[in-house]
Amino acid sequence: MWKEAMAHLHKISTEEVDSYVDQCHKKYGNLLTLDQQRNYIRAVIEADHPFQYFQFTGRVFRFRRSNLFWLPDVPKWFRKFYNEDGCKIHEYIHNQKRTQMGYISFSYSVKKGCDKDDYIVNIDPCGIMAIPRELFEKCYNKNEIALYEYCIIQCYL
Repeated sequence: MWKEAMAHLHKISTEEVDSYVDQCHKKYGNLLTLDQQRNYIRAVIEADHPFQYFQFTGRVFRFRRSNLFWLPDVPKWFRKFYNEDGCKIHEYIHNQKRTQMGYISFSYSVKKGCDKDDYIVNIDPCGIMAIPRELFEKCYNKNEIALYEYCIIQCYL
């Protein structure tokens, strides 16, 4: 199940994950523990096929209602989902505080909204969705199965 979760999280085939497992075994043989093997495999997969995620800070645009001025911490892969695939971005200005805050909603997920500090991920077959910060930080690079299962439940519930 771990190989399947890694494949879906990194948008690669299970055969590719198997090739990284074989690469690890050729390089280290039986010298590594299971946790060490998984850490090695995580690192090489992440280097070749980065997991698409970022932490939502509450804003995505430099100026209100303009998709021409994305903030630099918003990755390019996310920008193509703007107002597509059930992703809507709403930003507003707090007049009293003179701050700009945003909210992202997802149509195809049980967790419809993305609040500040949530993580936004892009995985197969679910697409983009929000994951609460606590869960993401608990599972990322530690328990891919739990992270993937959360996404599947949110997507198909």
